[in-house]
Formats: sequence, structure tokens, C-alpha cells
Amino acid sequence: MSTSKPPSVRSDGYYRRFTGDYQRDTKGLSLAEHGAYNQLLDSYYSEEELPADLGTLYRIAGAMDDLERKAVDKVVKKYFTVQGDHLIQERVERELAARRAFLAAQSLRGKIRAGNAKRGPKGRWESADPAIQPAGSPAKAPADDQPRKSSQDEPAKDDQPRESSHASASASASRSGSASPSATSKKTTPRRRGKHPPRAFVLPDHIPGKVWDDFEAMRTRLRKPLTDRGRELIVQELEKIGGDPVPLLEQSIRNDWLDVFPLRDKRGPGVRDRPAAEPKGFAAIRALRVADGRNPDTGEPIDGAEEASK
Repeated sequence: MSTSKPPSVRSDGYYRRFTGDYQRDTKGLSLAEHGAYNQLLDSYYSEEELPADLGTLYRIAGAMDDLERKAVDKVVKKYFTVQGDHLIQERVERELAARRAFLAAQSLRGKIRAGNAKRGPKGRWESADPAIQPAGSPAKAPADDQPRKSSQDEPAKDDQPRESSHASASASASRSGSASPSATSKKTTPRRRGKHPPRAFVLPDHIPGKVWDDFEAMRTRLRKPLTDRGRELIVQELEKIGGDPVPLLEQSIRNDWLDVFPLRDKRGPGVRDRPAAEPKGFAAIRALRVADGRNPDTGEPIDGAEEASK
């Protein structure tokens, strides 16, 4: 009596091969027996069945002489079981069943995606067929034929009439002798703690706006624009040095200094003409001045440099 095999989902001849299991189960086979066994396995996985007729098995394995036919007989007897007019092997049947289950799941996912695409954007969350409803999607709520009752139609608990919040607030305000907060003040958004809005920089009155704008323009030209915090630090440094801030700013503008320093003639005797602490990035500025034919310290053109450039 022949047995019917499960319907094939797709016959592409693919199967997983575990070399460790194969070598363990086929110890002692000759080269011809290995070849016969592999030919039968390939046919079994591709066709999803293997006939029990020896003549057909000889043709599948390519057995041409007696030695090769004996190899086929040996592996059939050792690794397969006759069931009706087919040969069965449990390992192959398990692999084929797993393959069918995988392909069936892939086909189901494709049907779900196709149905969702037809239904539009909402198709990702709901399906017309409950059998293929995606897992984790929210279920549709049943339609309610009866109109919903509003909270005003429902009786209050303990048969007591409900009092609105506005009426209760007015009553409490009248009892305390003060007006309702909602009637006297607007609703304000609570202020977040720990986050303060940035303060806008305000130039002090004792610093002229013209020289300050020139100083900021110099910083911008050097690709070091000032931030509000940087402006505050410059003002603090000016106050720390003391005196008139205009000459200090003009000195930094003239020398392309990113910061402010004491005037050269007010730093005491024995001090070199250059500042005690060279500003950050000043070495690059000096190199640019030399390349442009200017004095590296003052930035003034060197005599004869303009004529040589011409």
C-alpha cells in the first residue's frame, strides 16, 4: 500500500547538510558507497520522494557495473526503510517538514503584506481576514449600535446633584470673601526648574559701541566670532585691567589679538614689547603677516615689501 506524501510547497533542491553528522553516520563506507548514498540523498531532497524500485535507484545513482550496484544495495539496506513503493529516512523527512513549514510561513507573510498594501496605511495594524491578523496588532473594537450616554445623562452617586467645578470654586470663594483665581488671573504655564533662559548680552555704558563693533569685526575676520559668554568674559577682563577700555580694545584690534591685554607702556620697566602671554593662535597670525609682507608684531607693512610685490 502506497502512502501519499505531503504537498510540496516548492521543490528547489535545497537542503541543509551537516558534515559532522554525515561523517559520524557514514564511517566505514567505501568511495563507491559514499557516491551512491549522496546521489540518492540529492534525489530524495529534490523530488521529496525516493522510489523503492532497485532498477530506478541504480539509474538515479548512476550505477553501471556490479560493484556500483552492490554499493547502492548496501546503502539502501543500511540507511533507508521501505514504506510501500517508496524509501523513507527519518532525518530526511524531518528536514523536508521543516523546509515546508518555513516556506509556508514565508508565503503567509507575503499574503499579509499584499493585503495590507491593498487596504492602505491602516493595513499595517488590521487585517480583513482574522486568520492572518498580524501578531501584536490592536484589535478592532466592536461597533456600538447604541448612542453613548454623556456624563450629564448619568445620575450622580447617592442621588445627590453634581456640582460643577466652576460653581464649587465660586461658592468657596464667596465663603472665604475672595475672588476666584480663574476670574482674576490667567492660567500660566509652570516654570521648569533647573533650566534658565539665556541672558542677552548688554554692552556696558562705559564701553563705546564703535570700538566694540570693530573688535567684534576683527574676531569675525579671524574666524573666532564672540558668543554672549565670550563677550561677558572680555568685559570682565577689561574691568580687571582697569582704566579706559578704548585703548585696550584698539590695541587688540591693531595687533589682531583675540583677547585684551594691558597697554605696553603700563606694564612696568624691563618688560619686552610683546605681551607676557601670547594669545592663543597668535603664532599662526604672525606667520600670515610675514607671508603678506607685514611686520609680525604690529601688522604694519614692511618698507619695500609693497614695491617688491608690485
